[in-house]
Amino acid sequence: MQTEYLNRLGDVVRSLVKETEAQIGFEITVRVDAAQERLPHSEHRSMRCEMDEYKAEISIADIEHFSDASVFHELQHIRRFLVDGIPKLTVCEDYEPWDPQIDKAILHLDNNLEHLVIIPIELREFPERRAYWDKKFEAQTGRLSRGG
Repeated sequence: MQTEYLNRLGDVVRSLVKETEAQIGFEITVRVDAAQERLPHSEHRSMRCEMDEYKAEISIADIEHFSDASVFHELQHIRRFLVDGIPKLTVCEDYEPWDPQIDKAILHLDNNLEHLVIIPIELREFPERRAYWDKKFEAQTGRLSRGG
């Protein structure tokens, strides 16, 4: 991870970054998402990550959205895929009634299932995040009960 970001992290998360990079064999990069940077601060999305077998990138709206808890969370996603080898759900290529909505639904399902594992790990390290996740899940269950 670039030094300017790594130095902003506490010891626990900084160590996890270094350990993860050693295990995956390359640097985790941090990128400011220019599209989010232009939005009003209140509309910034949370941090997210993208990875494959060749790269791991954490995208942030701005440096203010670079907390230890959020980085720890994204590292859990990276570790599950690149260190632990947990596969992602995908649509079968031969599935005849395929459409882009199915891909999107499978992506969301995979992310939600992954959070069932990652969030408890995050809460053990950062228990103060419980209110944040309670609010996120309350919104999610509200959408489910409304059918949307």
